[in-house]
Amino acid sequence: MRPEEITTSLEEINRLAAELGRPAIRATLVAPQLDPNPQRAVEQLAKYEKAGTERIILAPTGPDWRRDHELAAKLRTAYEVA
Repeated sequence: MRPEEITTSLEEINRLAAELGRPAIRATLVAPQLDPNPQRAVEQLAKYEKAGTERIILAPTGPDWRRDHELAAKLRTAYEVA
């Protein structure tokens, strides 16, 4: 889903939740295709956070789990700095 779709969906879900006296929710998302440049990827992820996503799961990209782990660490560092 695009960030705009997440915002719209969460607004509707949380409207219904409020009608039922339930707490609002935030989204968990399996990451979309991210830019290979960590700074641009962080910018992509920031849009999802602004849309109401509280957690993003980076799915494995193949058998090289070390590369995926290193990318996740780079993204986290870049995100904390931003």
